[in-house]
Amino acid sequence: MILVQRRGDRAAEARENLEKAIAIHDRNPRAWNALGVAWMQLAAPEKAIEGWTKAVAYNPKQYDALYNIGLVSARTGDKARARERPRAIRRDRASRAICA
Repeated sequence: MILVQRRGDRAAEARENLEKAIAIHDRNPRAWNALGVAWMQLAAPEKAIEGWTKAVAYNPKQYDALYNIGLVSARTGDKARARERPRAIRRDRASRAICA
């Protein structure tokens, strides 16, 4: 129980710090991705998806965020959104291979 509480406390602290960082520089995709992870650790999947969606909006090649959206969407039963994320990654990789 204590370990779970500590993890939750650290996730809450991380969330607070990331929100402060985003208040200063709100277009940082890595910060948005990390905030999504913190929200997920706090058992808030919809908030997590919001963070990851912003990360992808600021950097469409933020693959960690795309993966996380797909994974959490699958776990929460949103199969359409879960299937779309891997497709977005494959399309991007295919376009880079053609351009190379």
